Amino acid sequence: MSILPEEELEQKVFLVRDDQAAEWCLRKIREAEAEYKRMEEWYDAQIQKARERCESTVSYMTTLLQDYFSMVPVHETKTLMKYQLPSGELVMSKAKDDFRAADAEKLLSWCVSNDPDLVKVTTSPKWADIKKRLTTVDGRIVDKETGLFVDGVEIEHKEAKFEVKAGV
Repeated sequence: MSILPEEELEQKVFLVRDDQAAEWCLRKIREAEAEYKRMEEWYDAQIQKARERCESTVSYMTTLLQDYFSMVPVHETKTLMKYQLPSGELVMSKAKDDFRAADAEKLLSWCVSNDPDLVKVTTSPKWADIKKRLTTVDGRIVDKETGLFVDGVEIEHKEAKFEVKAGV
């Protein structure tokens, strides 16, 4: 694959004046993107191998430290046991029961029946519907249906953007 280095691109003046030249540019874009994808896949594989090596080392060392932890006197609190070392600490959290909402509809029904204060009610604007009704008049945002000025909305200008879709 021959992608022109930056120096050569600066020295050669190339103008697209016909479809053949435009197709050449698209082909060069596809080649560059394919090369990038190939390199990205290779580096991702290298990163994955390094990650696996590191995770293996961490797992092995953690197992060794857990065995050591079972032999030393630990400081114990209500929720954990701890052993302090000069460069870190070994901590074991105690087993506990925790709660999770398994069925939100059943839980909501129970709350409504037993203690409505446990129910959170939220409201929010229907943004998709609102956007359809907006227009601008003299730089102000107006509801097309009512003619009223709309508070709480700003105009965000987006510049035109040229894009090349080189295909496959």
